[in-house]
Amino acid sequence: MANNQEYDEPHSRYITRRAIWCAFVPCLAFFCLGWDFGATTWSMYRIRKDGAEDNAVAWCEWIHNSGLLYGFIAAGSMLGGFIGVLVTFLSFTHTSRKRVIRVASLLLVLGSTLQASAGYLYYHSQTALMCLIFGRISYGLGLGAAMLTCPKYIGEVVPDALRGSLLSMQEFAVVAGVCMSYAVGYETSDFMGTRGWEWTFQAETIPALTILFGMAYLPESPRWILASGGSVETARAASEFIHPDFTRHEAEELQRVIHEESIAIESKKGHDEVSPIREIFDLFKGTSAWSARIALGLIFFQNMSGAIVVSYYITDILDETYSYDNRHLLSALVGIGCIKLIGNMVAVNVIDKVGRRSLLKMGFAAISLSMAVTTIAYILEEGDHWYTTYSMIMITMAAYEVGCGSVTWVLLGELFPMHVKDAALALSLAFGFAVNYLAMEIYAIQRTNMGLWAPFLGFAVISALGYWFVETHLPAGMDNGLRSIESFHRLNCLRDNPCLPPGSRNQSGPDGDGGLSRLAAEEEWEERSSERSPLMPASV
Repeated sequence: MANNQEYDEPHSRYITRRAIWCAFVPCLAFFCLGWDFGATTWSMYRIRKDGAEDNAVAWCEWIHNSGLLYGFIAAGSMLGGFIGVLVTFLSFTHTSRKRVIRVASLLLVLGSTLQASAGYLYYHSQTALMCLIFGRISYGLGLGAAMLTCPKYIGEVVPDALRGSLLSMQEFAVVAGVCMSYAVGYETSDFMGTRGWEWTFQAETIPALTILFGMAYLPESPRWILASGGSVETARAASEFIHPDFTRHEAEELQRVIHEESIAIESKKGHDEVSPIREIFDLFKGTSAWSARIALGLIFFQNMSGAIVVSYYITDILDETYSYDNRHLLSALVGIGCIKLIGNMVAVNVIDKVGRRSLLKMGFAAISLSMAVTTIAYILEEGDHWYTTYSMIMITMAAYEVGCGSVTWVLLGELFPMHVKDAALALSLAFGFAVNYLAMEIYAIQRTNMGLWAPFLGFAVISALGYWFVETHLPAGMDNGLRSIESFHRLNCLRDNPCLPPGSRNQSGPDGDGGLSRLAAEEEWEERSSERSPLMPASV
């Protein structure tokens, strides 16, 4: 919600503290995602090590010998996330934001407890394996629901002036979760005579329970209250949590804005009731089709470039390359976590100066090169030179954070018009979870049957294709971000307008579809801005 009123300094600090709290609690869902990265890589490493022993219990031996089962369990949260996003979007889009987030936190608690139970029931092979599998999927369901809903809640509750910086906490929370899970995994090794990895999973309940109880004290989104037919007084009462002097007049103004937005959305979609599934299919029609192709392409190459897969299997990779003891392994993992954090901070600071397209190209190029060097090291059996593999992985993580890891999600917020953003976010998240699951399964099978060189070679080739995709499919003006993308949508409106002169529709568009060139569209737009045709949409 927006509130542009000026406040004295103490009042402003009060509003900032409340806004930070409203963002901090939902952002813990992204902390849980990062924790899952670290807990999975540590736990699966320990389980595979147990399975390699002569007196291994049956279920650990199954995981050690079967790449398919190993990948299925490691990627189980991705499968659950895919289902969670789709179910939330298709069935709970109009449900209270708070309620969805709290249900998601319960799923996170259930999933972490089931995963930990596999360790408590270690010698009951079938029961332990089922607990681990269903725990992974349950945890993923919670992640999917939370990741779709939490950004909406933060965007609707916090003031405009703080929204961007508070939404950027999400990526920081992911990296913080990774580092914290590594530390917990190290500290709980052989804890009280146990294997230790079950405590890494069990500790996931702490941030999940914080979300559950923390959301109980946070207000409902005033925007959601009014959009769902709630009263102005209820919305004003919710707004008072951050803005104590939020007036009834301001609540009525917000209600008016929401009403105008709903009318605009109806005019875009038509007056017929559109199902959520139809909304997703409609993304591939009209002016949003180009945006959908770009978004899905970027998400595909982001997840198949290998950086996320390496994050999940990093402990296994490092141990295969060089036999670390626990202390050195933790140091290596924390170093990777720190480089991810630094890369993210660099991306935040340079994205508008260097440009989105340029960062994507540099990121994919660096990932492809580092993956190729790692492949050569494994083929030449240079595994003893662990510093080569480790340094290349560090470059991969830094390049991912500076490039596609950060820029892709920025572009997803800019590519789509407002009336399709919800469907676009759901499609993007679901597709990302699905591709990630596929990549992790492929890695596990190749690693078991062919060795580590095979998946790294695949990642190098796919990252090179990602560079080609950015070079050939993203217009050069994309570096300017939202403004150039809006120009593209204006371009389509101009192209389709019958009032244009006949020759102006035959130039090459940014995606080669015969539309106006970007320069021609901008020049035409500037010339016609003072005398816009009454047939041109007012929203352009």
